[in-house]
Amino acid sequence: MERECLDILLRGSQPVIICAAKRLRGLRLGVAGRKAVKEGRLLVISPFGDTVKRSTAAQAIQRNELVAALADAVLVPYAAPGGKAESTAQNILTRRQPLFTFPDENNAHLLHAGAEGYELARVESAITADGTPLKPGANRAGEARQG
Repeated sequence: MERECLDILLRGSQPVIICAAKRLRGLRLGVAGRKAVKEGRLLVISPFGDTVKRSTAAQAIQRNELVAALADAVLVPYAAPGGKAESTAQNILTRRQPLFTFPDENNAHLLHAGAEGYELARVESAITADGTPLKPGANRAGEARQG
């Protein structure tokens, strides 16, 4: 599924960042990826050095934490209670980053923990014009958001 999403993103014109859970040397980008790099719309990063040849579950968690920490706002469509995605979501909330999820009974634990229900207008208002994230619950004027 990740590869399919990347393929869709690379067909567009927006910038894309790939964060690998292993070393960058030898990473296969494919034709569309190489084209996007040449166009200056694809950035490829990794928190790991050349000694990390294969991805492990632990490295994927580290990678996900890095990506979340760098993001202005994060969408977690679903996180199983007690799972790795929920752990990452809790870390996002601890950092006081805007966290969004779908307002569904299966995400009640995320919403209760402080995630906001995903609505495009709320996501857009969580990020200022200069890309600086606002604190959860604040709008551009610094007032508390109405639920």
